[in-house]
Amino acid sequence: MSEQPSAIARDAKQIHASLKELLKTKEPFDREIDFQRKNLRRRHLSLLLVHPYAKESENAETHLWMQTSYAFISDYKQRLGRIDRAVQRQPQQSGNPSRHGPVEHRKLLQRFRQFLAEEDKFWTQFVVRYHRSFSLDEAHPVLVTLGILSDTDTTDEVPRANGRNHFQFPASTSFTPPTPADRESRLTILSKALVCLGDIARYREQYNEGGGRSKIGSEEGGRKRNKKGGAFTSDIPRPRNYERARICYEQAKFLTPHDGNPSHQLAILATYEKDSFASLVHYYRSLCVKHPYETASDNMDNLLSKTLDHWRPNEKDDIPSDIAHVPKVLIEEFKKRIVVLHALWWLGHESNDQLTVKEVDNIFNQFYNLISERHLSVEFIAQLITLAQGALWKVRMLQDASSVPNSKSKSRSESSLPSTVIEARIYTHLLSLYRAILEVGIDKLKEPPPMDSETDLAQRLIAEFRRTLPALRIAGKWLRANYKYVMGDPEAQGVLNRKGKSRDVVKSPGIISPSSTETIDFWSKYAEFLRALSRAFPAERLPDLSFPLLEDIEMRGFRPLKTYMDRQRDCGSDDSVPQKESEVHPNDVQLMRIKDILNDAKALVKMENSPLAIYGNQFVLRGVESQVQPIPSVPPSFNSLLALSQNVPPIDLRRRCDDGAYI
Repeated sequence: MSEQPSAIARDAKQIHASLKELLKTKEPFDREIDFQRKNLRRRHLSLLLVHPYAKESENAETHLWMQTSYAFISDYKQRLGRIDRAVQRQPQQSGNPSRHGPVEHRKLLQRFRQFLAEEDKFWTQFVVRYHRSFSLDEAHPVLVTLGILSDTDTTDEVPRANGRNHFQFPASTSFTPPTPADRESRLTILSKALVCLGDIARYREQYNEGGGRSKIGSEEGGRKRNKKGGAFTSDIPRPRNYERARICYEQAKFLTPHDGNPSHQLAILATYEKDSFASLVHYYRSLCVKHPYETASDNMDNLLSKTLDHWRPNEKDDIPSDIAHVPKVLIEEFKKRIVVLHALWWLGHESNDQLTVKEVDNIFNQFYNLISERHLSVEFIAQLITLAQGALWKVRMLQDASSVPNSKSKSRSESSLPSTVIEARIYTHLLSLYRAILEVGIDKLKEPPPMDSETDLAQRLIAEFRRTLPALRIAGKWLRANYKYVMGDPEAQGVLNRKGKSRDVVKSPGIISPSSTETIDFWSKYAEFLRALSRAFPAERLPDLSFPLLEDIEMRGFRPLKTYMDRQRDCGSDDSVPQKESEVHPNDVQLMRIKDILNDAKALVKMENSPLAIYGNQFVLRGVESQVQPIPSVPPSFNSLLALSQNVPPIDLRRRCDDGAYI
């Protein structure tokens, strides 16, 4: 008869306390410590695999990692760090240097790497056992991707070393989660285990000094003499490869898209690679989910603070003119500008407001040019869009939290901009990014199609245009998910607050202020783009989308999009309908994207007070439909949507003054 969960939990608590005391006086590889560690691990495994639904089993997976793995990893790292510091402090006597420190370091490092290798085996076996104990079939493709299981793997036993239960797992058990919520919690535990595997892979690569890698904590580079003490060898060390850790984190994210921990770990990897832009993207992805990883907020603050510490407004002038126009240099400079812009918003000082407005314009122009010249990848364009979406969502959430007593939101000084102004700045930046993509599309769709395009629509998929299609889908989903917010005219609210007026201005719903020039420009370009798109790609000739696309999978759980990207295959059991992207020609996938973009626009037309309308099978702005063709009856004018609640004259979107004002 197995022990009761309460007794197991009580024993685990006592063993853990004893283990902490032992670690103060003994080495982490001491036999007594190792015995106690494995004893503690058996207790946690029993709670997880034998008594999974007991209240004592709550957070047992976290205790398993923190108390029996990470505590020892941390101890090894601290000891290695102390030895390194001691060696650096030792006076280097010529002809007779002390070898005690380096030898001790090498031995301890070898033990640490052996420990990490054993931990990798344990957590791999835990993942297999947990997957099978709870029949988590949806995780099977993930484990196949990681190479933990094969496509044909149907065995029920945990792999054993030399035929023995090396890690002393309890006897095989089988539990079927009784509810969807419970199943989700089991998948979350499995996802955490994959993150643990990723962390172990990361530490193994960090502390691997073989194959030409630099020593952990040392500067990258530096000349070294060869083994014979002769000529200097190359000063370029072998770069570290964190691919295994990355795959583990990505698969954990795929398994539980509503959990922010995997994205946070991906941000750490990007930090190692000195890619601040990618780090920022992952930090926002870690925070803009149902279960945010709060540590990401502090780490993101540190990243943005360091960015401003090292930022110089005229840094571009330091780039040699002979490489200033190299695409790679242009992209890196563009990424730096994006991170600096987000850092300025994060700081929120009123003195930087005009600078941020100017930077938004510069970024719009540079973004348009980089897309037009085919320098940006599909992934980067989509990341830039989601980065702005995440920043806007985060500032909105902080603004809501600031009204709650005892809120942990960052306090603002008297010299800081009102949060509504920062919100308006980010909002207009987001619309300007959308507009840049739309203008590229409008420009490319004007080009005459190839001769055979009447029969093959795919020939109209110009390279610059097709790279923007995933981002355009994401933008359309965002408009649908945030339609009421957009029609609340955040741009005007920011202007009103900037002038010192109350944020609670009485304003009719669905009315756009004439001062909201970016909002008006966006809707105008959106309608123009949709007309060009529907002319070039008639909807009735486009294939239906019947499965999640790559961007759907990537954006699952991203709260600014609500559930609009959580697409499930909707073709039922019809085997004639494609079930995944690999079964369809890439050109057909792009045509499916276009049809979905048009479908989102049609859904926006049906919404209350929509600025869009369809007349003569073409998308137009309400009130300017005469640009397309005469219509017998005039629908409600879009002018009414643009007028303030005061007696402001209607606005005609067809004419615009040189200074940017509408007349």
